[in-house]
Amino acid sequence: LDHCLYLYPHEQWKEFEDKLSRLNSFKRNDRMAIRYFLKNAEDLELDGQNRISIPSKHLSFAGMDERVVFIGSGERIELWSPTELDKLMDAWSPEALQSNVERVLGGGYDEQGD
Repeated sequence: LDHCLYLYPHEQWKEFEDKLSRLNSFKRNDRMAIRYFLKNAEDLELDGQNRISIPSKHLSFAGMDERVVFIGSGERIELWSPTELDKLMDAWSPEALQSNVERVLGGGYDEQGD
């Protein structure tokens, strides 16, 4: 997965937890997915000035320091280090990006989602 942080509204997080709870805990890949997401989950509260304080272990994981990029991503918000996001975006050539957009948004998936 990408080196960014996901922020979920409470209701969407509960839906995501429901999806995780339906995974088969007897399958190794399912157990790993459950552990990956739940071991790092934090319940964050707004302070008196409507700010959140992100734990340092999460900031370190995502390579964040003074600047953060917020990206709305459907049911969640992604928080990125500008450097990490630039690395990710620079890995795509304009042609590869165009091809992927056509495939994803143009209905080019096969039955397996590839």
